[in-house]
Amino acid sequence: MNLGFQEIGRYAEEGEIVAVQVNGNGAELILNRNAERAVGGRVFLSLDRGQATKCADAFAAAGVEVRDARWGMPVKAIRDADGNDLLLYDSDLGQ
Repeated sequence: MNLGFQEIGRYAEEGEIVAVQVNGNGAELILNRNAERAVGGRVFLSLDRGQATKCADAFAAAGVEVRDARWGMPVKAIRDADGNDLLLYDSDLGQ
């Protein structure tokens, strides 16, 4: 089934594609393959300017560990108890 997404980027390690970025209908998806994360999910959210930092601050205020990380760009990274990642990005993080 064609969902109308167009590939806009890919990332390879040692010649093997491990991530592909697609967009369509106003949404961007980063599809990632990593054997070390076979049981853990990853959600990457690109939010309106200032919202990623605001969300990260709310998580931190609730006692959730938030760390600065990079995933092709600067992100706020949160990992839940089950090993799932939530990566938050907005244009303010790169400044």
